[in-house]
Order: sequence, then structure tokens, then C-alpha cells
Amino acid sequence: MTTQAIDPIRKRDTQLFSIVPETQIPAIFKQSVISRHQLEESSLPIEYRTYLTIGGGIGSFIWVDNLIIRGVKPSQVMSIGMEDTPYGRYRRLCEQSQIPTSERLRSDSGATPDNIWGFPGYAVREAYHNMLSLRLHKGLAHLGRIFAEPMVDVYTPISGDVYASMDREGERIGWSDIAVKGRVQVIRKTDDGHYAVLYTIRKRNGKYVGRCVITRYLYISVGYPAARVLTELSDLRSTHEQHKQSMMAVNAYEKHNHVYDYLLRHGGTVIVRGRGIVASRILQRLYESREMNHNLQIIHVMRRPNPTPSKHNGKSRTVASHWELQPYNFPKSAWGGHLRNEFAKAGDSMRGDLLDSWGGTTTSNRRDWQSIIERGQHEGWYTILFGNIREMHMNDDDSLCVCIETAVQKKQMQVDCDVIIDATGLDADIKKHKLLNDLLMTYPIELNVKGRLDVTDEFEIPAMRTRYGRCYAAGAMTMGTTFAPVDSFLGLQYSAQMSIADLIDQHAPSLNRLTPNRSLNQWFRWMIGVKP
Repeated sequence: MTTQAIDPIRKRDTQLFSIVPETQIPAIFKQSVISRHQLEESSLPIEYRTYLTIGGGIGSFIWVDNLIIRGVKPSQVMSIGMEDTPYGRYRRLCEQSQIPTSERLRSDSGATPDNIWGFPGYAVREAYHNMLSLRLHKGLAHLGRIFAEPMVDVYTPISGDVYASMDREGERIGWSDIAVKGRVQVIRKTDDGHYAVLYTIRKRNGKYVGRCVITRYLYISVGYPAARVLTELSDLRSTHEQHKQSMMAVNAYEKHNHVYDYLLRHGGTVIVRGRGIVASRILQRLYESREMNHNLQIIHVMRRPNPTPSKHNGKSRTVASHWELQPYNFPKSAWGGHLRNEFAKAGDSMRGDLLDSWGGTTTSNRRDWQSIIERGQHEGWYTILFGNIREMHMNDDDSLCVCIETAVQKKQMQVDCDVIIDATGLDADIKKHKLLNDLLMTYPIELNVKGRLDVTDEFEIPAMRTRYGRCYAAGAMTMGTTFAPVDSFLGLQYSAQMSIADLIDQHAPSLNRLTPNRSLNQWFRWMIGVKP
């Protein structure tokens, strides 16, 4: 079977097609299947790539890295995203949720977005650098934690090291020549079995310019649509939009360093909502502020008591102060052990129950922040309150009043505070993502038990298949598929490798199997920093 060749780029002496994002879409893109001939006869600048990834984030980076290592030339690949670096949005969310480059992520040593082999992992690298700096005890301690897991605090990499490693790999594979900064507006099938992707870039004069890419293979990895801003928080902001005190009610994933600056100067009462990994980091940051201003009280609102942990096959997690503790967001065997196999064989309804049981809201079993909780309860500046926040409003003295319905007695109570930090997470509703919602409205794409994209074991979206093309998805939008921890570094690596293995089976252009000899050769090239 043959198909029309994909040229690198078609240069045309036509005026650029100006388009205002999210409001004006060319009429030809209103159809589910568009004419390639009509598209090429329009004034829209068109580029051609064999492989295209949408999102431009860590998932896209891993997929591109796999392609290049397996023989695809950078000129055959394009990545479209809104950030300057593949980890741009991830880093921003981490830093805004108080995980700066000096702090550690909740990730395994072998989860290496810059290294498809996973060796050497971040623990080995950190130990090596410590030993080079004659910090032998510290270096050996990192290696010891790997061998002693899970009896000790598990090893997790420093976020700054993860970003730096991706920068190095990006330079090695030519990421800057592959990545384009732009916003994808729509994806359409073409009548010749390819995909037409309309995207816009912003020019220096502030105008948006529309462009189109025609591709044969598509990989969508756009992450979460947005930070979750709950109704009562949104209502408070809209009511008091012009009042500075409305900026004291924030989401943990937003910029909110002004909150800590205020607390350092004035102290006050803080309400924290949520009990996941972000909530634990927020509490640690508040503790650091309290060390410099003891006039700081923390009220931690949890929806309900949690005296007993989730159980599966007679095994359960640890619970401390109503927090469920787990090293990572899923049990480690969910990535490649017996739980991985159990989940793959489970039916849809059982899969949903397993996701709730294995995942859910947990945080790392870290001794440092656990000691903060214990100390706060003992000294009386940290209080847990069980209930649901129903309303927020401002008092006459410009403080915040939070109305809470208690979990047990179902009584209404009011708590005055100076700051409220919502750490309940990110919004996973794919219908709130404009591009994904457009795909759902245009093609008969099915959703899985978690309301995310229903994909195959190879992460293909079946409804998007064309005569010659294949469309894959990865990340949070596929939660509920046959692999549980899709929203993790290892999960993104797994989905990339599964989709590329499927492309190799279809004899996709320039893709080679990673035979032992090729793998070893490419690993050595990675080790010494030579281009693939």
C-alpha cells in the first residue's frame, strides 16, 4: 500500500491567513473530513510532516525522543505547544504549588523523561555527582535508599535535575528545530487518509497567524485542561473582583507567593483544603513561614475522617492523621508488576474501582512533613476540621468568612480566616479542553469508565483512524485505559513506547526496531551526549 509522499514544507508566495484564536475557524475546517485539494488551493500556509505531536510537553518530548533514537530525522517531526520548553507548564505548576527546583518530585529514580532506558536513573546520577564532589556519605545514602525501599523514605529526584536532564537531551536530539510555539485549534481528517491540523502563532505585532500541518501520524498529549477552581472560590472572586482581599483566596496551582509574603509580615489564620501531595507541600511551606512568624494558625479542612486506609487483596496503605500515605500516586507494581497485569485484565467497571482503590488522594510517606503535622497538633497551631466548604464571603473588616458543613453532625459553622488555599488538584474534565471537546463533537470518540478518551492497548484512538493515518493519545486524558498510572513520567514513557511499537508494526517511515545492538549503540551515544 502506498500513499502520497510527505514533503518537508511547501513554500508559497501568498499572504498569511490571519485568524483570531478560538473565534474564527476557516469554513473548510467545519467538516469532519476535508478535501486536501481544497486545503492546498487555499491561502493558508501549509507544512508537511510525517509525525506530529500536539501539546509540546513532557509527553510530546518523550515520544519525539523515541522517534529520533529509532531513526526518524528531525525534519520529519513537529511538536506544537504553548511553552518555551517541554517541561514549561509542569515546572510552573510545581513552582506555584511550592515545589521549587531545589525540592524533590514525587517520582521514581528510573522514571527518566530524558532517557528511554531508565538507566542510569536519577539516584545513580545524583550519587555519582556527590561522590565527585567528595560527598561520599551523601552519595552512598542515595544508593542505599534504592536498595532499602520501601523500608525507608523512597528516593525521589530533585526537580531541577529533571529539568536540566531534559535540556541536555533536547539539545542532543534537536528539540529546538522540532518544537513550534503555537496553539492548535482543530484537527480534521483529510479525504486522502491523513490529518490536517490548524494552529495559530502570535506575531510580534500581536496579531495571530493561522497555519496548517498535514501529517500521517498524530500523537496528542495535552495534559490537564486547567487548575480546578471550585464554585465557591470562583463566586467569591467574581463578587469581589476589584478587592485585594479576593486575592487571599487562591488555588494551590496558581501564583500565590503574595500569600506567604503577607503571612510573614502579618501572620493570621490560614484554611487549607485538600489532602494530597500538593496539600502536604503547602503545609510544609506554611510551616516555614510560621518559623519566622509564630502568629500563624492553620485549619486543615478535610471532607471526611479517614481512620482506615483503602485495602486491596488484604493489603492496605498506612494512615497518619487521616492522611493516606503512599510513596507514589499508585503502588509501584502498577507500573510493571502483578498489579499491572491485574489491571490490564480487569473489565471496565472493575478498572474504575481499582483506580479509586490504588490511586485516590494520597501523599508521600515523608518523615519531614509528618513531623510537622505531629508538632502542629501537639502545639495547637494545626487543626483538622472535617466538613465541606459551602460558601465564602467577606466580613466588614475585610477578613474572609468560610461557611462549612461539618461531615459528622451536618451542622453549619462559620470560620473566619485571612487566607484560604485550595489544594484539591487539577481539572480532569476533558470536555473543558477546547481541542478535545471539538474532537468529541466531531468524531464518534468513545469515553472510558473514567470519562476520559477510550484508547486501545497501543494508545490509539480508534475513531480517529484513517486509511493511512493513526492518531494516539497519552497522559491524563487516557486515565481508565488498560494501564493505570498514565499520568506519570513512567506512564508517559510507556504510552510512547507502545504507540511507537504499533507504528513499527505498520512499517511507518524511517522507524527502526530497537534491536539489542542498536539499543546498546544508542545508549552509549546518549551517555556521551552524541546525537542519535
